[in-house]
Amino acid sequence: MKIKKIEIALIAGMIITVLTGSMLDFGRACDDIRNNVYRLHILANSDGANDQELKLAVRDRILRDTSEFFRSAKNYQDAEKNASETLDIIESVAADEIAKQGFEYDVSAEHVQMYFTTRTYEDITLPAGNYNAVQVTLGEGTGKNWWCVLYPPLCVPAARKKTADKQNPRSKRSGKKIEDVLSPPAAKLTRSNPRYEPRFAVIELYDWIKSGLKRRK
Repeated sequence: MKIKKIEIALIAGMIITVLTGSMLDFGRACDDIRNNVYRLHILANSDGANDQELKLAVRDRILRDTSEFFRSAKNYQDAEKNASETLDIIESVAADEIAKQGFEYDVSAEHVQMYFTTRTYEDITLPAGNYNAVQVTLGEGTGKNWWCVLYPPLCVPAARKKTADKQNPRSKRSGKKIEDVLSPPAAKLTRSNPRYEPRFAVIELYDWIKSGLKRRK
């Protein structure tokens, strides 16, 4: 039986409507994540083994000495305010650890809005896009970076994970969970596996095209 052109048009229209609606919902969920997640970004001086080890030592020290500021945050705005008010403390803590490790690098801590590609932290995946973050730069800041999530405090236990596991195998994260700060669709999206969620790639492609058009203007 032949399908009439009008039927084909209707079917195509329905498919486009479904796909468009799906992407709109996906886009709203991504925006919800970007607007409610505050990140930490540490740039190593270089890719040398010693500089990479230093980066991790600084990470551990920052998380150990400043984690309470983010565990106690009641909401995203509170976490962002705490971060802005503790930049000097974060910088001082990092500088002290650098000196203890025998290095003489400069260090800076600043509040930034920066672009991240799609990233997975443990069982949480965050879509590509611009996020607010505390960026800590060690020395020249040309080495591989390390990142995590300060709010909700997903990376706070990272520095103490091995120790906590040894002391208490049932130890759990303190503070808010990702489900506590996001809408249900957005929280569900963070649990997606990027291998099987092609829309993550679509978002990155869209951002890449958009940034290219901006550069041409």
